[in-house]
Amino acid sequence: MLFSSLTFKSTSSFSKRLTRSSHNVIKLFNSLSEKVEPLDTDAPLITWYSCGPTVYDDMHIGHAASFIRQDCIRRVINRYHTTPVVLALGVTDVDDKIIARAKMTGQSEKQLAQKFERRFFQDLDRLNVLQPDVVFRVSDVIPQVIRFVSSLIDKGHAYVTKSGNVFFDSESYNRPGKFDPAARSGQQLDRENVVARSPTKFHPEKRKRADFALWKAKVADEVSWICPWGEGRPGWHIECSTFCDLLTEGKSKLTLHSGGMDLKFPHHNNEICQSEAYYSTDQWAQYFIHLGTLCLSETGHKMSKSLGNFVTVSDFLAKMGTSDEFRVTSLRRSYRSTLMYSNEDLIESKKILRTISYALSVCDEVLDFKGVSKTSQPDWSSLEDLQKVSSSFDEALCNDFNFPAALESLTEFSEKLAGNVSPSIIETSLSRQFIWSSLGVLGIEMAVGQRQTNEKLLLGELERFRNSVRTFALGKHLKLVGWAKPSKEDLQRHSMQNKELLKECDRARDFINSLTLTPVADDKIS
Repeated sequence: MLFSSLTFKSTSSFSKRLTRSSHNVIKLFNSLSEKVEPLDTDAPLITWYSCGPTVYDDMHIGHAASFIRQDCIRRVINRYHTTPVVLALGVTDVDDKIIARAKMTGQSEKQLAQKFERRFFQDLDRLNVLQPDVVFRVSDVIPQVIRFVSSLIDKGHAYVTKSGNVFFDSESYNRPGKFDPAARSGQQLDRENVVARSPTKFHPEKRKRADFALWKAKVADEVSWICPWGEGRPGWHIECSTFCDLLTEGKSKLTLHSGGMDLKFPHHNNEICQSEAYYSTDQWAQYFIHLGTLCLSETGHKMSKSLGNFVTVSDFLAKMGTSDEFRVTSLRRSYRSTLMYSNEDLIESKKILRTISYALSVCDEVLDFKGVSKTSQPDWSSLEDLQKVSSSFDEALCNDFNFPAALESLTEFSEKLAGNVSPSIIETSLSRQFIWSSLGVLGIEMAVGQRQTNEKLLLGELERFRNSVRTFALGKHLKLVGWAKPSKEDLQRHSMQNKELLKECDRARDFINSLTLTPVADDKIS
């Protein structure tokens, strides 16, 4: 609920209208149907699975943008949907990339994976991303993976090769994958041409190119586990289906599945194939949400570790901006669209946060009775405007998580509030509640406010130091140490001797003035 119940006798009916409705219906774009659909309100529980990291390196801001957008979707569902949600995240801690990196660094696969998993969750905390309710790791569920693969073999949906590999039999599934781009475009399905549509590599033991690995036979000294068909380790797609089976406790219906747009094919496509074959069902997941990738606006290329064009979360927070600033940048485009990242976008996000921060500071001043009469009367038209903004904010979030529109409503309201010359106590209090409540559902902490406070303190100290140096350079200190009053010529001579120092003081003054609202004014040289 947005606003606290107020007991003002004359405003009781109005305050009810200022209360957020509990009947907001969340609508989301379902990648399966390619339509905007209402989120099911009849289910007793929402089981949500999200693909997580492959922990062989630090998270970069391309990954971070997806997790931030997903975090906001989760916050919206938690606020406006009455059904409880359990979100599980899958962590890939057994993978070709982990094995390769471990060999390069001289660590064991387990040591490497644990280190980067720990750093991944630390980065989520620093980005104010809510932690998942459940975390699954591949290495923890090997028996369940083996059981899943064995069932597919028994049902005729998978086959074991001579070397101990296990592949999903796409022919036995006998229908196009739900995210197969060729099938979706209405083209004739050509299973032999999958290699042209996806990164799937041809393996000499595959029967069809569309078949994919469920279990990989052991190679040399790689990490492996013993199973009925030989020693080896899980394939990529099977781990997520196994995680989902554990989340739903063996039930054939998962409510919601999410992940990056780049995972749609072949990963999510193959997940659906093997899961529907496993459960003998035509629909395994009810909804799929796909999050847009982050690309660099200068090149148009997706941020990727393989391309080497990435910025880690740690580097961004240390050198480029705050978590709030990056969150706003991530939310200024539709969660489903590609995020074209640039420094200009980041600068614009900083401006938005400054606008909101200033509005909050105005509220604080009013409620601290600084420059406002305690007897100010409510402006009912302004309160009506607040109701409209609150409603438009809610509607934007519930309409397929329209974060750009919600941010725009909040920013415009903050600008208007900051320009209100005589806000009342009630109006200000409700406005501040609305802003903080809105920031909460967007996951914005206003850490920028604390950062701005620290910057003001730093600039204040810089200004004090600069003024002291200028006083010395002008010779004004000579009057303070018991000397005879210097003549005008003495002061001019002293200033000339410190000409370069005074130039530096001027540069410092110009720099401070470019950052602050209150300019530094120098007294004239006498």
